[in-house]
Amino acid sequence: MEAVDLIRARNSRLQFADEMAGFREWRRSHHPIVWLGVCDLKPRWTSSIEAIKLTISKLKNAFPRIGFVFDGMTAPAAANNHKFRQKHCAGEYEKLNDIVDEMSLETSHFSVMGSPASTKIHIAAYCDYFVSNAGTDAVWPALFHRKPGLTHCANKGRSTVNRSYIHPKSILIPEDRVQDIEQGKVWHWADYRIDPIYFSDIVLSGLRNAVETGENTKLISLGECGRDLARYAILNGQEVLERELEAGKYISRLDIYSKSDLSCDFSAHIKGEDHEIPCTRDKNGEFLFEVKRDSRVHFDIRVRSGFDFEFHGLSLCKIEDGA
Repeated sequence: MEAVDLIRARNSRLQFADEMAGFREWRRSHHPIVWLGVCDLKPRWTSSIEAIKLTISKLKNAFPRIGFVFDGMTAPAAANNHKFRQKHCAGEYEKLNDIVDEMSLETSHFSVMGSPASTKIHIAAYCDYFVSNAGTDAVWPALFHRKPGLTHCANKGRSTVNRSYIHPKSILIPEDRVQDIEQGKVWHWADYRIDPIYFSDIVLSGLRNAVETGENTKLISLGECGRDLARYAILNGQEVLERELEAGKYISRLDIYSKSDLSCDFSAHIKGEDHEIPCTRDKNGEFLFEVKRDSRVHFDIRVRSGFDFEFHGLSLCKIEDGA
């Protein structure tokens, strides 16, 4: 590798570490966290700023400690983030500053506009709900982390979106609620309208459902665990090692940040019985297991790393029949 490439790689790692340190400090004060896409290069939803402001107002009234992550353009992996933002993200930050000033979000927003993919992938893991254009903007929360959310696009792009993008738990705004403006343009650049009141109501309903049903688990940092074994499980924002589960199949995901390779062991067994529940790990790093009857299940999580790591939590989701 050339010397200049080594320098770029080192700077990229340092930028990532700085951004993640800032985010980890910020997120401790906010719950739930909503990811909002405001990309300047995507199709222009003509009433988007009005709708976002109205949505933020309703969400703040419902969730006093809510935090907002604003997403925009994505910097190349080895770019200088500051220079990239100055050159390419001026329009996005002009919109963001307008929203922040009017909605009083000085301490309750975090920006990943102009951040690289590595930063966005990590930060999206902590969001409880997302709102984004239905194209590539949504991949960070939707594809990488299967977050619940709301997506939007011009009607002429609907078939392409459904065919080409994987957003497992998102809802695409219905066709009859979207009005295409410029029929002649390809869908990537076509302008469209969505009623801000309808939009804001859908987002509020979706976030409430995500929080109340535990569809998305709030992750809480347990601090630096060092080289020790971690034996913690966090479900729905509470530190617990046990939970009453109905009979059925479940999927669980361990959320761990480490500076090096680590090994993870996950096991579950029926409380009060010497009976371990078989768990298998799939290619996505998620654990699958089945509870044969309604039981109180005890979770045992062991993590070993050569360097310090942070164990942020365990998400748990029941797999419905036919899923």
